[in-house]
Amino acid sequence: MPHTNDKESFIRRLTGIIDGNITNQQFGVNELAREVGMSRSNLHRRVKSTTGKSISTFIRDVRLEKATQLLRESTGTISEIAFECGFQSATYFSKCFRDRYGFPPGEARNKSHESYGLEQPQHPTRQQRFGKRKAYIPFFIAALFIILILSIAFLVWRPLGGEKIAKYKSIAILPFINDSPEESEMYFINGTMEAILNNLSKIEDLRVISRTTVEQYRNHPQPLPEIAKDLGVSYILEGSGQRYGKMMQISVQLLDASKDSHIWTEEYDLEIDQIEELFNLQNKIAMMVVKKIHAEVSPDEMERMKKIPTTSEVAYEFYLKGNDILFEYFARDASSGLLTTSEALYRYALDYDAAFAAAFRQIATIYYMRCLTTPGKTEYWDSIKINLDRSLQFDPAEPESYELYGSYYRIRGNWDKAIEYFNLALDYNPNPRGIYANIGAMYANKNDYVNALTYLYKSQSNQPPGENYNVNEISKRIYLWAGFKEQYDHFAQITLKNRKDTARYYYELATAAYWIDDNRPKAMDLLEKSYLMDSTKLETLRNLGEVCLNDGQYARSLVYYEKFLDRLNELGRVDLYGTHNIGLAYWLNGDKQQAEHYFNLQISYCMDVLSGMPDSNSQLAAIYAFREDRELAYQYLREFNKQSGMNIYVKNNFRENHPYFSSIQDDPEYQSIRADILAKYQAEHERVRQWLEENESH
Repeated sequence: MPHTNDKESFIRRLTGIIDGNITNQQFGVNELAREVGMSRSNLHRRVKSTTGKSISTFIRDVRLEKATQLLRESTGTISEIAFECGFQSATYFSKCFRDRYGFPPGEARNKSHESYGLEQPQHPTRQQRFGKRKAYIPFFIAALFIILILSIAFLVWRPLGGEKIAKYKSIAILPFINDSPEESEMYFINGTMEAILNNLSKIEDLRVISRTTVEQYRNHPQPLPEIAKDLGVSYILEGSGQRYGKMMQISVQLLDASKDSHIWTEEYDLEIDQIEELFNLQNKIAMMVVKKIHAEVSPDEMERMKKIPTTSEVAYEFYLKGNDILFEYFARDASSGLLTTSEALYRYALDYDAAFAAAFRQIATIYYMRCLTTPGKTEYWDSIKINLDRSLQFDPAEPESYELYGSYYRIRGNWDKAIEYFNLALDYNPNPRGIYANIGAMYANKNDYVNALTYLYKSQSNQPPGENYNVNEISKRIYLWAGFKEQYDHFAQITLKNRKDTARYYYELATAAYWIDDNRPKAMDLLEKSYLMDSTKLETLRNLGEVCLNDGQYARSLVYYEKFLDRLNELGRVDLYGTHNIGLAYWLNGDKQQAEHYFNLQISYCMDVLSGMPDSNSQLAAIYAFREDRELAYQYLREFNKQSGMNIYVKNNFRENHPYFSSIQDDPEYQSIRADILAKYQAEHERVRQWLEENESH
């Protein structure tokens, strides 16, 4: 560890460099790293460990400290001091100043040093406290009067204003329309729309609905006020575009969602000789949106928006085509062949720009999905890491790469590393809601549902309601795992409203009936309704097989499991978590050879891709107990029981007379472990119940 003097010397050196460039509005993180002779990532770690701040926050605070000095010592106006200290606007300077000190810069000249957090007395005397109180009385009375007037105004005018659309600056960018004569140009129009969306997402003062969420309105248009209400946004941006060779035309219009009125309309005609011209246009449109809705943009955010991802037009073309196909994979229940196609396109992009950071990150995403859906090849793990390292080598400030690294370590079971990388993503991401959701999901996998819910609602409170899809899905899963039917049903209703998928809704009702209520007949009835509406859903087929298996309907169970396997083969996927149950179904139907195949397959998954998941130990214990390998069965049971929390699945998986554990069910050790596991589930259930009581508004 560096000595305290070394740390102080390092901070003084950084402060001196920033002071020397204080008037340069473009002096940011990259410039500081270059001046100090360190990589951006190394500088970030050093500053974070020494000050607890990100680099951009540290730079901003040095500028603010200089500004407070000038406010006390000079007669310059606030605007003059803001520009002299490197702030691009007086408005943004005022916002930063108020955020740090709790009062606007206009009051700074009347404040003492104590007001800036310097030399504040820890225990003011009674006379000091009374004097302060006395001074505040007129302000207090005035504040009460203002509150009273506003309250009356609110009560009088509330019925005239309609429903509240959003409590912050929020926008949905609807899918752009392709006006090109060739449908094949759709990927380019989609890419332009997504680039504008991504630029706006880099602004902390603005909440932007993701492309995945707005895609539902591409082929199902609705009145704009209805869309705004569904998504919980204040503004909507519509657009269309066409391209003829090097010529491009983009039309955009910004609307006030609550009034369904135009704020701004513009049409751009551009001849693209250099790829930078396209990026400049995308940035120009984003900045006009920011200007029209009066969102605040910091210098660092401006820097991120101006960043050019590649200098190769051909590389960018391949990248956009890869993105369009990868989006198709995520948006629909698509085959794994799309992953292969998109990977090839990203590799073509790298042929033309070997330093294209985003292309490396997207290839890492593809291998991440392969690890989840086609496990068994350890080189997939290596490929994720190699491509993420290359991505961060060429762009050390890309939050998506840090976030994917966090997910990589989460599914490998390295929780500390996962948290480290999620926190790095937070440092570079002004809108961290998705990262909060990821951290919440990580705690959920550890069966620590209180911490999981805390992060999920932190994520939810930081975004428009229409963008809560992932949070809703993870929350729903947690309430199922913790055994809370009312809350689970609430989120199932939200899924039905968002997806308008009744077959899935019946599946989710069946899930609650089976796991929480232990009502197999009701679960079967609901699953069969789901199956009649859509016989291709993997989760419905798998659960039909499992419910029949646990209800003693072995032949019927195998029928559904084989349909499930056929559907998996069609999609080029595998089942990571239930293969041993398929093996049990084959065994109970007399096909022991197939049973052993699926038992061994589950062992392979648990030892490889699921090695970091606590529940993998219970699956291994079940298989070895069924095989009457007592030594290995108890080895994995003991390991599984080391968890501090358990989920609802243990109620069924460790029920009395379960076929898996019949060979050891009368052993005192098994009975002791089983009782301990069930008690831990009940304790976690109680923790969540108490959390709900303390957070009733959720």
